[in-house]
Amino acid sequence: MMGGSVYRGYGLDADGKPKPPEPEWNIDRDPEGAMALLASGVPIYMMPLDSTQVPLEGPKRERIFATGSPLSDQLTLLYHQWMGGTDNHSPTPTLFDPVAAAYAIQPELCPMTPLRLQVDEKGSTRPVEGAPNANVCLKSDEEAFLKLLLDRVASTGH
Repeated sequence: MMGGSVYRGYGLDADGKPKPPEPEWNIDRDPEGAMALLASGVPIYMMPLDSTQVPLEGPKRERIFATGSPLSDQLTLLYHQWMGGTDNHSPTPTLFDPVAAAYAIQPELCPMTPLRLQVDEKGSTRPVEGAPNANVCLKSDEEAFLKLLLDRVASTGH
C-alpha cells in the first residue's frame, strides 16, 4: 500500500530538509479503515511518504514524452490534464503510487523494516512500541526506481 507518513511529511522545509510527519492523504481520508487494517493481522507492505516522494524531473519526463508509444502518449496527455486542472501544480510530478506499484515488480527497490504502526483519529501514522504489524519501506532506491520506470515506459521496444 502507498500510505502513511512515519518519519517524513510532504516535501521539504525552507532549509531543504524533510518536513516532519503529518497525516497523509490516503490514510486521513479513512483513519478508521487504516486502524482496522493495521489491527487485522494480514501482512502489510507499506510505502509511506518517507519512501515515495520521487520527483519526475524535466529531462526524465521529456524522455517519456518523446518516446511516441501508445503508453507514453497517454502519460503525456495525463500530465497535461493534471497540469491544466490546477493553477498551483509544480511542473514536476511526484511519483508516490508508481513507487508502491514498482515494489510488486522489483521488491529490492523498497527494503522493508518491520514496525508497529498506529493511526490516530486525524490520520497520523506513528511508530509505537510492540510487535510489528507492518513491513515499511522507509527509504526507496530512487535511482533504481527511475531506471526501472524509464526502461519500461520510455522504451520503444528496440
